[in-house]
Formats: sequence, C-alpha cells, structure tokens
Amino acid sequence: MENSNRIKALIVDDSPLVRDVLFDILSGDPEIEVVGSAADPFDAVKLIQKCIPDVITLDIEMPRMDGITFLRKIMRQHPIPVIVISSHTSGNQQLALKAFENGALYVLNKPETEDRKSFEEYTSRFREVVKMAAKHSSLQKKNLKIMQFHSDDQIYSNLKRYSAFIKQDPSVIAIGASAGGTIAIQTILTTIKGTPPPIVITQHMPAGFTKEFAKRLNELSSLNVIESQGGEYLVPGGVYIAPGDKHLAIKSSYGKLKTLVYEGELVNHHRPSVEILFSSVSQCCSHNTLAFLLTGMGRDGAHGLLKIKNNGGITFAQDKNSSLVYGMPAEAMRLGAAYSDIPLDHIGPLITSFANLDN
Repeated sequence: MENSNRIKALIVDDSPLVRDVLFDILSGDPEIEVVGSAADPFDAVKLIQKCIPDVITLDIEMPRMDGITFLRKIMRQHPIPVIVISSHTSGNQQLALKAFENGALYVLNKPETEDRKSFEEYTSRFREVVKMAAKHSSLQKKNLKIMQFHSDDQIYSNLKRYSAFIKQDPSVIAIGASAGGTIAIQTILTTIKGTPPPIVITQHMPAGFTKEFAKRLNELSSLNVIESQGGEYLVPGGVYIAPGDKHLAIKSSYGKLKTLVYEGELVNHHRPSVEILFSSVSQCCSHNTLAFLLTGMGRDGAHGLLKIKNNGGITFAQDKNSSLVYGMPAEAMRLGAAYSDIPLDHIGPLITSFANLDN
C-alpha cells in the first residue's frame, strides 16, 4: 500500500509510555501511519497545522489544556474523528461521557501490557476502531443533544405508520448502538413516558464506564436503569445495559426473560457486541420483540437485527439525518434487516405507545 493511502493517525497523551505503546500498535498495521505524537494539546495543534490527520487518539486528562477543551476546539476547527484513550477512574468516567457529548466517536481504556491475550485483543480492537473512524474523516459533526427534526404533531402522525408494522405489544425492546449512541440512548430514554416493556441495551463502551453511564441515565429518566450484572429477570420499566467489556444476552428461564452476562471472544471486534444481544433475542423471543439499531461505526448488530426480523420481530434502523455515524444502521438497511428507518426523535414516543399506563 502506498504511503499516501495509509490512514494518518495522531497520538495525544501526556504519558511517554502510553504514547510509545500506542505508536507501536498502530505502526504495526500496514494500513496505518502515525504522523505525530504529542504530549499535550498545544503540541498537537502544531502537528495538525503541518499535517491534518484522519484520526486523533486523545487522552482526556493532560497538563496545560484538558482533553475535553481540546476536543471542543477540534470539533469547531477541524471535525476530525477522535478516539478517547482513558483510564477508568471515577473522574475519567464522567469526562468520557462529556467527551461523547462533545463529538468523540469512541472510548477505549488505556492499554495494559501484562496479559498477552488481553493485549492482543486490545491491539485488534484498537486498530479496527481507528480504521472505522478514518472512514468518517470528512464527517460533519452533529449536536444530537439539540437535534429535533419534527414537531410533536409530525411525530405522532408518523407513529401511525410505524405502529402499522407491529401486530402485538412487545415483551422486550432491544437497542444496539456505538458511536453517537450515548446521546441517542439518552434522548430515547428521557422521552419515554409511562412504563414500557423491559429494555435491553448494548452500547459499545469499555470496562469501567457503563456503570456511570447507567447511573446517569437512571437519574435523567423515569425508568429504572442499571448496568446488568447478569441474572436479572426483565420487568416492565426496567432498562438493562451491557457492562463494558462483557457481552449481554437474554434467555428464557421458567417462562420469564433473564439477563446473561459473560466475557467470551470479541465479536465484530467488540465486547460487548450488539450481535450477541440481538442474536439471543432472536432465539428466545423474536416474535414479541421491538428492536432498534442506532448510530455507530461498522456493521455490528446488522445481521442480528435481520435474525430478529426473520423470526417475526419488528425492527428499525436509525435514519441517516439523525445518526452521528451512519454505519451500523446503513448496513442494516442494506441487508433489509429493518422494516423502516426511523428518526431519533420518533423512537421514544413509539416506545411510549406500548407503555402500560395511560399517557
């Protein structure tokens, strides 16, 4: 591969050791070229002025200028895909959520080199995420927090069309998301009224971050949102989020639906994987399922969504206009895995229509 065709990556981290490890990982892939390594955002700006990278990896706790401030500046001046590389301390968990809000595509933990298998998995995942992010190097960032394309009258008018697909009330609602998903999921859950069927969610996030994510959603919404530990029976009004670095599935147990959490291998370079969740749903309760594949890079979950549809479930993919990254939903539409695409601001009201309360 010619040098000019390689993905140009810039590493920004105040730790020389982390910079060296990330450099070695990325440089070991023939499709990626590390064009610079910076100890802080000020050095990074100088490097960007010389060569605009396709992807930036960014620490969020650094001297002179914190990573969130730098991220905001980058999104205003050069909407370059940013992958946050962070330790999962309590403070960093909150900063990571802020990073998503300010345009970061993905968050990964800092690499740990002690365990060979874990490091090999990390290497594979990191390289793949960089490659997927590079495909969106010309992406115009969207502020999903304020995105509102339709009036209330338009939404409820369109709900009649979406509801026509659904022959009976769902017993479970399954949601999968990646880049842009934290804000999309927050938008959905905070607009649901009443007590909906149980909701199971896989959002691509690393270990240590999903607990804070679930806690925040629990505070912002009227639903009971938890990071699943496995073994919970699904109940109406409950929301069960896959823990970082573990797969979430559901199974039937004595006539009830129950969560299953386990490590397992990476699937589509991800753990948790949407494919795992959707495939488990297709096996135990497809005909009573309402499933949504939201914004995200790559194709994780698209084939699982097709399985749900083929087994009698009702499936939707988030539409292009409201997706931060139209990767996973686009693949679902290409496969014919969704009955329809759907704007983000329609999903909460659609789920509300199945709540067990008069609204």
